[in-house]
Amino acid sequence: MKSKELVNSRYDKFRNIDRGDKVKGIQIVSTGKALPEEIITNDDLSRIVDTNDEWITTRTGIKKRYRCTQENTTSLAVRAAYEAVEASGVDIAEIGAVIVATSTADNAFPSTAQLYRRSLDWQRMYLHLI
Repeated sequence: MKSKELVNSRYDKFRNIDRGDKVKGIQIVSTGKALPEEIITNDDLSRIVDTNDEWITTRTGIKKRYRCTQENTTSLAVRAAYEAVEASGVDIAEIGAVIVATSTADNAFPSTAQLYRRSLDWQRMYLHLI
């Protein structure tokens, strides 16, 4: 049997199955966000380097940016999670999975997702870090 036929034969039993009401599917019912407390404006930058608000704004469109001083990726993610749960109206026990996506992790190990889970005490929930 060719490898493609072998793979197809293994998955034939899963095709065309009437799942009825057993599978509800995946839904994104809410999202949350959190920003650091400290805001740095273009005027703040102009006191440090030779620039001004107009120069930065016309070239980048940026008026302000945020800087973490007390916060880290995990603490911001936890704040965002609580905001998302509150906005959703869903009981935490009903949540089956959480996706944590960051390019600025607190540490290489343990992952931000694991620190996040520990901070929220959501031990039974599946977490996936992107």
